[in-house]
Amino acid sequence: MIYKMKTFAITGCSRSGTLFLATNLNLSKKWTVLHAVGGYDDLKGPIEPIQLRFNKNYYGEVNDYLRHHILKLKVSKKVLILRDPVDIWISLANRKKPKLWNGVILELDKSYNEFMIIHKAGIKFFLFDRMITDLEYLKNIFNYVGVDDVEVTREMQMKKINENEGEIKYRCLSDFDASIQNRIIKIRDIYREM
Repeated sequence: MIYKMKTFAITGCSRSGTLFLATNLNLSKKWTVLHAVGGYDDLKGPIEPIQLRFNKNYYGEVNDYLRHHILKLKVSKKVLILRDPVDIWISLANRKKPKLWNGVILELDKSYNEFMIIHKAGIKFFLFDRMITDLEYLKNIFNYVGVDDVEVTREMQMKKINENEGEIKYRCLSDFDASIQNRIIKIRDIYREM
């Protein structure tokens, strides 16, 4: 049965450290830990093919596309990674063309509303900022999901994975017009309630 197997699912938002976490958790010799396996299909598709992936022992996913299914997914451990939406927005804005920004903000808002539901359901959450600055905190994530055969080190924590490449045009929320600032601040208010 799936409940008896050692499995975990970690979800969050894009640009919230999911690839960083998957890469480091997958250093395990015992566990298979994958990142965003089904891609966008996991977000919109049915849960059944997703659940089948977890029908094996010592299997975990760090997958921002699982947020729609995380509450129904049958796994040993469930985790939500949270990052300040202002930081996520700045990172995304430096990667996306301005003509796509409205859709990005809508998706970010939808994600944080879903995260509030996930949080209220009692799913354990960890904060991105502490994950990359507090070594004991990062160790706690590994311990919580059961990955006990990886030495969690400061070097691992400091290694940049999937950082923005090229020119960084935007560094803070005040670099954007007032309408964007207001929309992002409303999303941040949801984050701060958690």
